Amino acid sequence: MQDYNLVQSFGDYQIYLHQDQSILVIKGRQAPTLETAQQAWNALLEVAQAHQVNYWIIDEKEVQVFNTEAVLWWMKEWFPQSQQLIRYPGQKCFANIHSERFYAEMSSKIALQNTVQAAKSSNEKLKGYLIQQYFRDFAAAEKWLREMQQLAAAEKSTSL
Repeated sequence: MQDYNLVQSFGDYQIYLHQDQSILVIKGRQAPTLETAQQAWNALLEVAQAHQVNYWIIDEKEVQVFNTEAVLWWMKEWFPQSQQLIRYPGQKCFANIHSERFYAEMSSKIALQNTVQAAKSSNEKLKGYLIQQYFRDFAAAEKWLREMQQLAAAEKSTSL
């Protein structure tokens, strides 16, 4: 993560922005509390809006245990709110790096899949707007996002 600058830190969460301001990273570790999750994810939205970032890495590789209240808050409050606040132009791509701990990974995957699927089924516009992919390491996640950026640039140049 040498090309990333630490923007903010909240307990078990850190927020990073790539030097070219095209990729935003939220990195979790250990066992984030509801309060730190709320602070970090809300700050993440502020940074995304300020820089209009469309490419995100959600790095939960070092998370040991997910706080049930925090997961429910993310699903019921943060995610729906985020869809209203990041309506600036461009497809939104989320690279998710899951915890190496089986139960933490499954909890995260289920929450994310259910939330995104519910959002897409209730809003037809989100079907091509939100793309998510799962990864085991940071390099693969970043590589995929760079490929998605190139595709978006190529589509934009052919539509001009």
